[in-house]
Amino acid sequence: MGTLELTMDTNTYEQAQSPLIGIPLQEQIQDEKQHRLDNGGNDSRTTELILEGLRSSPRYLPSVLLWDEVGLNIYSKIMRSEDYYLTRVETEILQVHVDAIVESIGDGGVIIELGSGCLSKTRVILEGFVRRRMHVQYYALDVCPTTLAESLSDLRSQLNYSNYVTCHPLCMMYNDSIAWLANNASLQTKCISVLWLGASMGNEERVDMHQLLRGLTAALRKNDTSHAGVGKIQFLVAVDGNKDADMVSRAYDTRDDLSRRFVLNILRNLTSVVVFEPAKWAFAGEWDAQEAIYRTSLMALETQAIRFNGSDTTLEITKGEKIQIISSRKLGFEELCEWLCGSGLEIDEAWKHPDIDYSLYRLLPESLTNY
Repeated sequence: MGTLELTMDTNTYEQAQSPLIGIPLQEQIQDEKQHRLDNGGNDSRTTELILEGLRSSPRYLPSVLLWDEVGLNIYSKIMRSEDYYLTRVETEILQVHVDAIVESIGDGGVIIELGSGCLSKTRVILEGFVRRRMHVQYYALDVCPTTLAESLSDLRSQLNYSNYVTCHPLCMMYNDSIAWLANNASLQTKCISVLWLGASMGNEERVDMHQLLRGLTAALRKNDTSHAGVGKIQFLVAVDGNKDADMVSRAYDTRDDLSRRFVLNILRNLTSVVVFEPAKWAFAGEWDAQEAIYRTSLMALETQAIRFNGSDTTLEITKGEKIQIISSRKLGFEELCEWLCGSGLEIDEAWKHPDIDYSLYRLLPESLTNY
C-alpha cells in the first residue's frame, strides 16, 4: 500500500506510489483542523457561506456543515436503517449491474467519486474490478480528512490490498475538483468516470449542478483546445425518482431518530461562527408533493437573537422560522431529462431498480464541440 503524504498546494492527500504496506494510515494523518488552516480554504469559505445563508431570505445553512466526523458517523448508521431505503436500493442496483458498470469505466480507467462517505457502495464496484482483474485508479473526494483516511484504509483492507485498485484521497469540496482535475496533467489523457452516488445530485440547486458538471467536463480538455489526444469523461449518477410520501418522509426522518441527531449535529459546527442557544432549535422536515422535494431544516422554538462572533451584528429569528439545510429532490426519467438541459450532458444508459423508481444513469457529453 502506498504511504500517505499531505500535498499542501493542491489541498489534497496524495498517495505516493510504493510497493510497501508501511505505516498504518491513521498514524500518517495530520491534525484535521491544522490541515484546513494550512490550506487556507475550506474553513474560511464555510464561514462565508454560513454568513451569506443566515443573511438571505429565506435563510439557509450550507449542507457541508453536516459532514464532519460526527455527522459522517451518524450518517453511516442511517444508511443501515430500515427506513432509509436509498442505500439498500442503490446497493442492489450496483450488485446486479456491476459488470456492465465496470465495463463502462474500463481497464485502466479513473474514478473520481464526489462525496465518497463510508465507501460501502463503492466497494461493490471496486470489487468488480478485482474480480475481473482490471486496473482502476480511485479518487475519493470528501471534506473530512480523518474519516476519509479511515474509510480508505478500511476499503484497502477489504480489497485485500489488491494491486488492481489504486486509492487516492482528495480532501476538498465539490467545486474544488474542477481546478484539481484541470491542473492534474497525469489525468488529462485518461478515461474519467465521475461517480456521484446517494442521489446527492438531487440535493443541489440546478445552476450549481450545471456549473459542476460543465466545469468537470471542460477541465479534462483545458490543455487541448482541439480535443485531440485528450481523455474522455462520463458521469455515473444515482438518481431517486421515488415520490411515495410516507416512504420518503421515513427515509429523511427515520423512526430511530438518527436523522434528527444527524441534522442537529450541525448546531455544534455553528458555534465558532455564531453565538446562539442550541436548545432553542429543533429538527423540521416536510415533503412537498407538488415540487417532489423533501426539505430538511432547523426550526426556531422561540423568538431569539443570534450574533456573529467578533461582531456586534445580530439577527432576529422569529418563533417557528425555518432555516433550510438540505432539499432532497426526486427526479423521474422525464424530470431528469429536463433537469439536465443546459448541463451539456445527456443520458446514454440507465441501470434501474425493478421495484422502486431509482436508477444509476450514465451521462455523456452531448458534443465535444460544446466545450
